[in-house]
Amino acid sequence: LPGFAVVKNTSIQTGGNENAKKGSAVFLQNCAPCHGTRGEGPKSARVSGRDLRRFYLYRYGSGDKAIFRTVKFGIPGTAMVGWDKQLTDSQIWDLVTFVKSLGANPLAK
Repeated sequence: LPGFAVVKNTSIQTGGNENAKKGSAVFLQNCAPCHGTRGEGPKSARVSGRDLRRFYLYRYGSGDKAIFRTVKFGIPGTAMVGWDKQLTDSQIWDLVTFVKSLGANPLAK
Protein backbone atom coordinates (compact mmCIF):
# COMPACT_ATOMS: atom_id res chain seq x y z
CA LEU A 1 0.00 0.00 0.00
CA PRO A 2 1.76 3.20 -1.16
CA GLY A 3 2.58 5.56 1.68
CA PHE A 4 1.27 3.35 4.48
CA ALA A 5 4.53 3.36 6.43
CA VAL A 6 4.90 7.14 6.02
CA VAL A 7 1.38 7.91 7.20
CA LYS A 8 1.38 5.33 10.00
CA ASN A 9 3.69 7.55 12.07
CA THR A 10 2.08 10.85 11.08
CA SER A 11 0.09 12.70 13.73
CA ILE A 12 -3.48 13.61 12.82
CA GLN A 13 -3.82 17.35 12.18
CA THR A 14 -7.48 17.85 11.34
CA GLY A 15 -9.24 20.87 12.78
CA GLY A 16 -12.50 22.74 12.95
CA ASN A 17 -14.50 25.11 10.77
CA GLU A 18 -11.53 27.24 9.72
CA ASN A 19 -9.65 24.17 8.48
CA ALA A 20 -12.77 22.91 6.71
CA LYS A 21 -13.13 26.27 4.93
CA LYS A 22 -9.52 26.11 3.77
CA GLY A 23 -10.05 22.49 2.73
CA SER A 24 -13.16 23.47 0.80
CA ALA A 25 -11.12 25.92 -1.28
CA VAL A 26 -8.49 23.25 -1.98
CA PHE A 27 -11.26 20.78 -2.86
CA LEU A 28 -13.01 23.13 -5.29
CA GLN A 29 -9.75 23.91 -7.08
CA ASN A 30 -8.32 20.39 -7.25
CA CYS A 31 -10.90 17.70 -6.50
CA ALA A 32 -14.24 19.00 -7.77
CA PRO A 33 -13.55 18.20 -11.44
CA CYS A 34 -13.72 14.48 -10.59
CA HIS A 35 -15.71 14.39 -7.35
CA GLY A 36 -18.24 17.20 -7.93
CA THR A 37 -18.44 20.50 -6.05
CA ARG A 38 -20.06 18.85 -3.00
CA GLY A 39 -18.35 15.48 -3.23
CA GLU A 40 -21.40 13.97 -4.93
CA GLY A 41 -19.38 12.22 -7.61
CA PRO A 42 -19.12 12.78 -11.33
CA LYS A 43 -21.86 14.26 -13.47
CA SER A 44 -20.34 12.75 -16.60
CA ALA A 45 -19.66 9.14 -17.51
CA ARG A 46 -16.22 10.26 -18.71
CA VAL A 47 -15.17 11.10 -15.13
CA SER A 48 -14.67 8.35 -12.57
CA GLY A 49 -14.55 10.09 -9.17
CA ARG A 50 -16.37 8.48 -6.27
CA ASP A 51 -19.21 9.98 -4.26
CA LEU A 52 -17.20 11.15 -1.24
CA ARG A 53 -20.30 11.49 0.94
CA ARG A 54 -20.47 7.68 1.16
CA PHE A 55 -17.61 6.81 3.47
CA TYR A 56 -18.26 3.08 3.13
CA LEU A 57 -17.08 3.29 -0.50
CA TYR A 58 -13.59 4.45 0.45
CA ARG A 59 -11.13 1.81 -0.74
CA TYR A 60 -8.55 2.36 2.02
CA GLY A 61 -10.92 3.39 4.82
CA SER A 62 -12.54 6.59 6.01
CA GLY A 63 -10.36 7.42 9.00
CA ASP A 64 -8.34 10.63 8.98
CA LYS A 65 -5.04 8.91 8.22
CA ALA A 66 -6.64 6.73 5.53
CA ILE A 67 -8.05 9.76 3.72
CA PHE A 68 -4.75 11.63 4.12
CA ARG A 69 -2.87 8.65 2.65
CA THR A 70 -5.27 8.35 -0.28
CA VAL A 71 -4.98 12.05 -1.15
CA LYS A 72 -1.22 12.19 -0.69
CA PHE A 73 -0.28 8.98 -2.51
CA GLY A 74 -3.34 8.17 -4.66
CA ILE A 75 -4.77 4.77 -5.54
CA PRO A 76 -2.66 2.79 -8.00
CA GLY A 77 -4.51 1.56 -11.07
CA THR A 78 -7.24 4.20 -10.78
CA ALA A 79 -7.78 7.80 -11.83
CA MET A 80 -7.05 8.88 -8.22
CA VAL A 81 -3.55 10.31 -8.47
CA GLY A 82 -1.38 11.28 -5.54
CA TRP A 83 -1.29 14.98 -4.71
CA ASP A 84 1.95 14.95 -2.71
CA LYS A 85 3.75 17.08 -5.31
CA GLN A 86 0.96 19.67 -5.68
CA LEU A 87 -0.33 20.08 -2.12
CA THR A 88 1.43 20.57 1.20
CA ASP A 89 0.68 18.25 4.10
CA SER A 90 -1.15 21.14 5.78
CA GLN A 91 -3.40 21.58 2.72
CA ILE A 92 -4.08 17.85 2.64
CA TRP A 93 -5.06 17.86 6.34
CA ASP A 94 -7.43 20.79 5.65
CA LEU A 95 -8.83 18.75 2.77
CA VAL A 96 -9.32 15.76 5.10
CA THR A 97 -11.25 18.00 7.51
CA PHE A 98 -13.48 19.18 4.66
CA VAL A 99 -14.04 15.71 3.19
CA LYS A 100 -15.00 14.37 6.64
CA SER A 101 -17.64 17.12 6.81
CA LEU A 102 -19.34 16.19 3.54
CA GLY A 103 -23.01 15.44 3.96
CA ALA A 104 -23.02 16.50 7.61
CA ASN A 105 -21.92 20.12 7.57
CA PRO A 106 -23.29 23.28 5.93
CA LEU A 107 -19.77 23.98 4.61
CA ALA A 108 -20.17 20.99 2.30
CA LYS A 109 -23.46 22.24 0.83
